[in-house]
Amino acid sequence: MKPVLPSLVGLGLLVAALGSATVEAANRYAVVCIHNRTSIAINFQNKWADVDRWESNTLQPGHSRWFSHRYDRQNENRSPTLLVRFDSDLRQQRYNLTYKLERRAAVGQSCDEGRPYAFEYEPRNRQFIDLKAL
Repeated sequence: MKPVLPSLVGLGLLVAALGSATVEAANRYAVVCIHNRTSIAINFQNKWADVDRWESNTLQPGHSRWFSHRYDRQNENRSPTLLVRFDSDLRQQRYNLTYKLERRAAVGQSCDEGRPYAFEYEPRNRQFIDLKAL
């Protein structure tokens, strides 16, 4: 008859090794989240650098919106740049500021997973806004 104790020890080591292994989900998207920390609706345009057409958006006060680019293959972790342009003086539709936003590699598409930015008032003059990385 074979001893039971060494078999149980081996089984315990196997279970411990399997239990300590962490499984990471694959990144499938590049994600950016933009928040509006002002008291007015912000009109802006965005596009991924590999697209010719700008999209118009309005972000209400206190709201957030995510933008994502799906990778061609999981864990690719490369994407075109997200461009955002807007009128910083809040008086005309000039879109006189354009920024290239950094993205965050993510498993899903949500603001919680995206690189965060926020529209905020300029500290010394509330007639101007800017888009800041958080």
